This record gives sequence, C-alpha cells and structure tokens, in this order.
Amino acid sequence: MYVRDDRPCGSHDPPAVWFRYSPDRQGKHPLEHLKRYHGILQADAYSGYGGVYNSGRVQHAACWAHARRYYWEVHEDNKFAPGSVAEQALHRIAMLCEVESDIRGQLPEERRRQRQARAAPLLKDLHDWLRDMIRRVSVKSELARAIGYTLPHWQR
Repeated sequence: MYVRDDRPCGSHDPPAVWFRYSPDRQGKHPLEHLKRYHGILQADAYSGYGGVYNSGRVQHAACWAHARRYYWEVHEDNKFAPGSVAEQALHRIAMLCEVESDIRGQLPEERRRQRQARAAPLLKDLHDWLRDMIRRVSVKSELARAIGYTLPHWQR
C-alpha cells in the first residue's frame, strides 16, 4: 500500500491511497510499482525497497515511528520504569515530534528553517546519546536492538 498525504506540508493536493497486491515480499514488486516515481519515499527499513533507492530516482526517508516502536517495546517490557534508557529515548523522540507538530501545514521553506533551528540540535544530541548508550548496554539486549535499528538508518 502506498499513501500520499501532503496536507501537513501545506499542500492542497488531496490524499490518496494506492493498493497493489503482490503474491510475496520480493523487492522486484516495489521496484515495478515505483518504476516511474521520482521523489521521497518514507518507509521502514524493509530491504525490498533497496532497488528503488539504488535507482537514484527515490530518496529514502526513514520513519521515526518505526524506530520509536522498538524503544516503546523495551519501555513496556520494563513495566514503564521511570527514567529508564528506553524512556529517555522516547522523550527525545517526542521532542522531535513536537517540532514537527508545531510546523505542520507551514510552507516548505519555513519547515526547513524550523527544522534546522530546532530539530537539528535535538537530532545531534540524540545521535551522540545513542552512540554513547550503545557502548553501555548489553549487546544482546532489546535496547541494543532498538539502538541498532536506529543508528544505521541515521542519514535517512
């Protein structure tokens, strides 16, 4: 399923959903589905999109909701322990989401300006914090798995 809704970006284009059935999850399907698409694709880390990104026509934008999910699961498993590393990660991600909430519907230039002024320092701090945390937690822990999902996709 492919969804477009650019209203939060100030667009007046109507939202749209396109469902395209595939009998399996092979990467050839999104490559065929998106063969004429040029632009940004916000998606999880599904490897089947690799061919789409490798075409040079499509830029991958990772989704904070997917990264956040792993920290939420750790936080939930720890019975919502206050002050835990997972809770701290969730708080940091929430601050990024707050910036996005504040700029929703603004013109692209204003969103870019606000992201540079407000979100960029938060992202740098989060990145530095995660790189420090990955050295402190057990490599076999679910927290390491959460951080291990987030850091490799950082540029996206």
